[in-house]
Amino acid sequence: SDFRCGHNLDTGVAELSDYATQNGLELKVLDDVKLFGKRVSSSLIRGAVLDGDFALAKSLLGCPYRLDCSPFEWSASSSDSSLSLIANGRTTQVLPKAGRHPVRVVFADKESSAFLCAEGQFLRLEFPLGQKDFSTIQEIEFL
Repeated sequence: SDFRCGHNLDTGVAELSDYATQNGLELKVLDDVKLFGKRVSSSLIRGAVLDGDFALAKSLLGCPYRLDCSPFEWSASSSDSSLSLIANGRTTQVLPKAGRHPVRVVFADKESSAFLCAEGQFLRLEFPLGQKDFSTIQEIEFL
């Protein structure tokens, strides 16, 4: 297996096997899981998210890709037709390529459709007018 993990991919099956032996553990290496002829891996999932291919990310994960919003505080601005929320804070999660992405925003007590405009770590949610309580945003689910 060509599995690698850790800092600078410094750990593989051989290193895990040595560690297991030294610590009286049993290591079982599983067969690769393939989907669409590709090996499912964190790298493939990360690439799908970075490319904005959320259909592929959902197939690989078995559920939609979600962004945890706990690191963010939101500030609002509005126009005649929409309300925008700007995320203040940073995340270590993978963010999609720059663009406008349809999302479902999960609040503590409801869900709402919106668009997420992403550019690097800059994130802005666009809602139709009428959205009022944005202090309880828990996560953003990419559609």
